[in-house]
Amino acid sequence: MQPIGQKWWPEHFLDEVMPPGRDHPTAWIETIGGRACIAAPDDDREPRELKDGDLVRFQRCDDYGVIDLHLRPDGYSLSQDPPKEAEQCCVLDGWNVETVAIDVAEMVESLRDAGADPETYRAAFYTFVDTGDWRYCAATNAFEQVQS
Repeated sequence: MQPIGQKWWPEHFLDEVMPPGRDHPTAWIETIGGRACIAAPDDDREPRELKDGDLVRFQRCDDYGVIDLHLRPDGYSLSQDPPKEAEQCCVLDGWNVETVAIDVAEMVESLRDAGADPETYRAAFYTFVDTGDWRYCAATNAFEQVQS
């Protein structure tokens, strides 16, 4: 199964609270005060100035979609089989930090541990891919993937 979408993050933005992903590593470049920078999310992080040749490691998230998870007192079911390609999953709508897991059983256990009521939840399925280093090219104001 092919992903239905992809988003990218500089590796240093990967944590419990991530800014929205962008469509390509170059989409993270903004001009601030006449200088090329990696855009800062709307929190207390500062933009990172870029100089020609700087290397930045990027992660890509392959999105495999959302499936309904029906949590019952005695078990659970999904509205369809989860995609085999997805390596992570989580429950959306305010639960995602507590329920990030490598499989559905772990996600359900985390949801129950957090005191979730039996009802239907939306579960996202995705895979984060380490795409390696990308080199900033000042002449094109773009990132170019470093071939290993």
